[in-house]
Amino acid sequence: VMVPHAFRYMPPPVWPVYWWHDRKLGHKRHYREHDLVEVFARHGFEPLATEFSAHPVKLVQFALGRVLPSLRQPSSSWWWRLERLDRRAKGRPLGALHVAALFRKR
Repeated sequence: VMVPHAFRYMPPPVWPVYWWHDRKLGHKRHYREHDLVEVFARHGFEPLATEFSAHPVKLVQFALGRVLPSLRQPSSSWWWRLERLDRRAKGRPLGALHVAALFRKR
């Protein structure tokens, strides 16, 4: 499951844009890891793993991709360097825009 992360963990400058984006896509809720685990536990699921993604480096990646369309190509080494930087922060909730959790039915 991948959901929007709680606003308190996101960089404050992105809050207005993310709020607008939520309304556009129909996102109704944002979750902390603890809250997401709690919701799924009530329905008989146990957590197996949690990761955080879309850290500030993803904002840089997005902005550069808008200015330099070649950066968005699958062959772009810069795109993949920025992806690796974001993956290095997968265990860090602070700054992440998304939380992803893997669950197993009990």
